Amino acid sequence: MKFLKRIIFGAVIVYLAIAALMFFKQRSFQYFPPHVYISPQAAGLPDLTEIELSSNGAKITGWYAPPQNEAAPLIIFFHGNGSAVYSNAHIFADLTSQGYGVFSVGYAGYPRSGGKLTQTNIVEGA
Repeated sequence: MKFLKRIIFGAVIVYLAIAALMFFKQRSFQYFPPHVYISPQAAGLPDLTEIELSSNGAKITGWYAPPQNEAAPLIIFFHGNGSAVYSNAHIFADLTSQGYGVFSVGYAGYPRSGGKLTQTNIVEGA
């Protein structure tokens, strides 16, 4: 019986330690931005311009290419969680080759953008 109590106590301790780790590290489990930045020119898109905006006092970096004619729309594009603006270079190349304008911005805390990586800052930046 004493052995069983020790096993249960040990399991509870391990469970609490894992729960505490998950609680304090949850942001790194939710958001995992890449740690490198590639410019539009390095990604093979010389027609795109790197721009800087401000969101909640932090510098946010994005890419922009105007539409090639007045009838073409401007496509606003937001990247996914584990990617960055440069991750969609092939999509931007397709869109700009068809005359569309492209505007894409990084999130706070992602490559080349300042600020703290939180859900609130991501929503505010959008």
